[in-house]
Amino acid sequence: LLPILLLSCFGCDPSLPALSFFFPFPLPSLPFVFSSLMTTSVQLLNRLIRHHVGDENEDKIRDLYRYSLRLLDSNIQPVNFGDLGFVKTMIQQQVEERSGTKASAKLLGLLNKLSSSNFVRNEWRVLHLLLLLNNANANQTQPSFIDPLSTTSSLQPTRQEGLLMRALKVKETQSEQEGSETEKSIAAPLTATQRTRAKLTVFKQGLDGGGNQELGEPMLVRDLLLTLQGLNGKYIKYNATKRAFCVSTDYHVPRPQRELVIKLSSAGVLFNQITSFLEANQYDSGFGLVGQSFCGAISEEITDYFRFIALLEAQLNAEDAEDLANNGDGANTLSLCRLVVWLSTPIERLNKLMEIIQTCSGLRGGQLLTQIFSFCTHGAKGMRDLATKLLQRAMPPFLDMINEWMFRGVLVDSTNEFFIACDEQISADPEAAYDFWTSRYAVRNNMLPSFMTSEMTHAVLLGGKSINFIRTICGNVDDFMLPLYEKSGPLTEIQWTEETIRKGKLPCASVITSAYNLASKTLLRIMNEDFHLPLHVRAMRRYLLLGQGDMFVVLMEQMKTELDYPADHLLRHSLTAILDGALRSSNARYDDDDVLQRLDIKLLEPLGYEVGWDIFSLSYATDGPISAVFSPYHVFTYLKVFKFLWRVKRVDFVLSSIWSEQKEANRLFARISELKGILQKMSLAGAEMIHFVRQIQHYLLFEVLETLWQTFMASYKNAADLDAVLKAHDVFLSKLEHQLFVSETESAQNKKSQLRSIFDLIFKFQELHKTIKSIGHDELDRRVRGAYRLRTRATRHHYRADDNVADNEGSDDASAHEGLIRKADEAMNALGVISTTYENMVTTFLGLLSDEEGNENTKSLRSRIDFNSYYSNRLRERKISELGPR
Repeated sequence: LLPILLLSCFGCDPSLPALSFFFPFPLPSLPFVFSSLMTTSVQLLNRLIRHHVGDENEDKIRDLYRYSLRLLDSNIQPVNFGDLGFVKTMIQQQVEERSGTKASAKLLGLLNKLSSSNFVRNEWRVLHLLLLLNNANANQTQPSFIDPLSTTSSLQPTRQEGLLMRALKVKETQSEQEGSETEKSIAAPLTATQRTRAKLTVFKQGLDGGGNQELGEPMLVRDLLLTLQGLNGKYIKYNATKRAFCVSTDYHVPRPQRELVIKLSSAGVLFNQITSFLEANQYDSGFGLVGQSFCGAISEEITDYFRFIALLEAQLNAEDAEDLANNGDGANTLSLCRLVVWLSTPIERLNKLMEIIQTCSGLRGGQLLTQIFSFCTHGAKGMRDLATKLLQRAMPPFLDMINEWMFRGVLVDSTNEFFIACDEQISADPEAAYDFWTSRYAVRNNMLPSFMTSEMTHAVLLGGKSINFIRTICGNVDDFMLPLYEKSGPLTEIQWTEETIRKGKLPCASVITSAYNLASKTLLRIMNEDFHLPLHVRAMRRYLLLGQGDMFVVLMEQMKTELDYPADHLLRHSLTAILDGALRSSNARYDDDDVLQRLDIKLLEPLGYEVGWDIFSLSYATDGPISAVFSPYHVFTYLKVFKFLWRVKRVDFVLSSIWSEQKEANRLFARISELKGILQKMSLAGAEMIHFVRQIQHYLLFEVLETLWQTFMASYKNAADLDAVLKAHDVFLSKLEHQLFVSETESAQNKKSQLRSIFDLIFKFQELHKTIKSIGHDELDRRVRGAYRLRTRATRHHYRADDNVADNEGSDDASAHEGLIRKADEAMNALGVISTTYENMVTTFLGLLSDEEGNENTKSLRSRIDFNSYYSNRLRERKISELGPR
């Protein structure tokens, strides 16, 4: 049965002549063969169908029997039976669709070797069988044993089918028909001579107008091989008007062939355009390393194209040699129609390549990679495969830049095509560490590929910056990235896959993340352990943000006399000595020596009318790598905050001194009845001012400063890199400026100005207190002197003798008493003005606080200052008075 089945698959009738091909020995008569094989065939077919279908559905089994019998006895045959060139074309086309042009060209060479060898007797049948097996392995909807080259007509039952159907006891639904030998025989293939004559007949029919010389198809095929390489042939030349290669009008060529020539020669036009692009950019340094790799990938495609043309030329030469050996009766498989089939995929690939080139024209670096990557998600599979191949070949320079930057901290970008840019104007000086970190390296957005996500870009930038900072600013040369590099390998070995392309991100994301984490943690460890960054951060809090309270109390008490002098009378060495004494007299003496040595006094430029309190400030020296966190801008911000907090501390110190002196004054001046009222009012005004200043101080130092500091320290501990530390520090200072009323915003400036006015009024209150205290001491001295004189006269018994002196002293006492009353009244009036002005200023300040919505701290501050609604009532009364009577 096997020979019969094979002959049926090849489209042959299982007759005795056909069987003689398989059985060289004499065979019995054909009816005997069929009768002897009938029972076995039926049993095998029955077992096969029931194995796949089962025994339940008899109708389906009967239909499958009928269909199998019709196939075994059918006259199905390929349309191009015996046409070796057509079978080669079909095989080559399928291989090219699945494996590409390079594999197709290699297959063509193997087919040529197969044709030239003498080992295969029936080459067409062997290749046809391989084609059927190839289709059987593919995922097709039709049965795999159906020949793709066949045309199926309605199959009529034959004599053999009737015999098998009767053996299976299947009821005949159609009459038996005897097929004649002419219906079962196959058409003999045309010989090479017959095909050549047919071609010449076609060439002589349907000619275009033109010259008198006629061209045969082999001449056009030979000329096309030059055209495919972008060269002018003998008969086919480039037409600049039509922008295509056309057959010269001097020759008679049928119109269909002219159109086929134009269609095929479009590959030559594309070839010239592609090679022009390569000549212009392949060795141009301005196109960049990525662009040159892109040109190299295109050159590989052109090389494959050249290889395919070379195989076509070898095939044509072999046919010419065979034709010459057979006196013009050789096979001719290279025709224009077959070239259309064979060149369809190369022309399509050239078109896709040219589309990519046109889109990428003028782009370089990351822009070029972005454009190529956009084609990797194209809807056409061929375009996706081509773009992926080009992207893979263009990526190595880009990946090498990332590799050098992430593992060595070196920016290798002589053509400015990497997405990390370097500003050479910023020097690599440790004293300018902040500018080096923040401004020397930045992302060049126009060169950022689309497959680089924001997280990956951030990791690449900070990872390389960290290594570069360690090498340049910190002076550490340890190769701490070497173990990770040896473990992960160079990034240039990564491969694009469908999954990574679909996700739209670089395949080496995990390696980049690991390198970033290692570099960032190493930098933070060096900053914390080698340069003691946390120690300096805490020093800023203690000395520039008034965290070391006991030291500042001692400092104010010891500097009070010096700072009361005019600003231009201060002596720096005296203040420095006082500062050293305050440090030794407080818990600051236990601090690190490096911190104490960095602490110094800074005197601002006096304006001519200021006192020492107004220009005094502390400074903290920052240098080397720690200046990356404490830049000159940050130090200036700390200076502004220190001056404001220092002024608040001074006001609190002044009011505390006034309160203690008032206690003593109330005891000393208790017998001076003229000062009793003003002393009482002074105590009330002082208590009111102390309450206000203490609430302001509590708000500044605890609700704002301490809260923000704790948040900053938590962010500092959780920081993954130095950039996170800088960001947390900037946020801390920004919020501190705003909430401490020292920022440059209008709202903050208004509050600061109002507070400054209140503080200046408190200093006037201090002067009034000194005046009242002086008046009380003068009156007390006068009374002590008067009492002393009286005791002296009583001792010496000079009363009668010194009546005139007593009268004069009595008049002096009266005038002194009048002066005391006048001074007390003047002080009372001044106190009234200060009290009224103070109430108005505080009321205005509370109004400014109420204008700031959404800030719970300012609301709390306002409610604590105006806890009994005294100032709110005064503000309401003021608004009513401003409106006037209705």
